[in-house]
Amino acid sequence: LRTRGAVLGAFLATLLAAMLSLPPCFAQSVPQAPPAAGSVRLVVDFGAGRLRTFEPLPWRAGDTVLSAMNAARPQGLVFASTGEGAFTMLTAIADYMNEDRKGPKNWHYWVNGRYGDRSFAVWELQDRDTVTWRFSTGEGR
Repeated sequence: LRTRGAVLGAFLATLLAAMLSLPPCFAQSVPQAPPAAGSVRLVVDFGAGRLRTFEPLPWRAGDTVLSAMNAARPQGLVFASTGEGAFTMLTAIADYMNEDRKGPKNWHYWVNGRYGDRSFAVWELQDRDTVTWRFSTGEGR
């Protein structure tokens, strides 16, 4: 019985130590307060816990995900796309390109948790929306 208690104690101590040593980027995945009125937020998830948040980004009626991304350029967002209007497709954020050496991954986006089912150049945002881009396989899996 003493051995079981010692093993359980060691396990719990190890688990607690592991939880306390998680990198700070995991804290960013906790739901945040909504963006300030008249603005939107852009979150880029590169995978492996690496996130980058751009905010506040100004919002006006008619702005799209593409508008928000262009507004994030002064904060350091670098991205590339191809096509026009409803046929615009994101091809890269920073040095993470679709279907490149990092494997069969592509950029997918969500607005307030809803999967982007059309070009990011035509999805109109609403005040206080949060756009999340994730570099992943199929619809973010």
